[in-house]
Amino acid sequence: MKVLNIISAVAGAIFRLVTAIAVVYLIYQGAGIALSPEQILEEMGITPKSKEQNRKSGKIALEKAEDIVYSCLGLQAKNPEEMSLETGLLPVEILRILTSLELKGYVKEIYKNNYIRVL
Repeated sequence: MKVLNIISAVAGAIFRLVTAIAVVYLIYQGAGIALSPEQILEEMGITPKSKEQNRKSGKIALEKAEDIVYSCLGLQAKNPEEMSLETGLLPVEILRILTSLELKGYVKEIYKNNYIRVL
């Protein structure tokens, strides 16, 4: 069995000395530099479908919980609390599902914690 061991440095508040030292130390030890979530997923062998691939297929295959959250989104931005009231799911679960949908290219965060449907 192959074990995947990837260490990447993700920039935080680089103007704080503690964070800057930690990131520099990780890079010095051989960590890669993560510029985007997609880059980390690609290194792990996970390639999310591009938005163009999703549009071409015309079909969206979602899990039940993902479908519930996706169906309450439209062109009007909504936050997880609003979606929680509509769906009955906990805000934490909504955020997990939104992250999954965003990686798949189905939703987009247009500003802090406000999401719209993309497809």
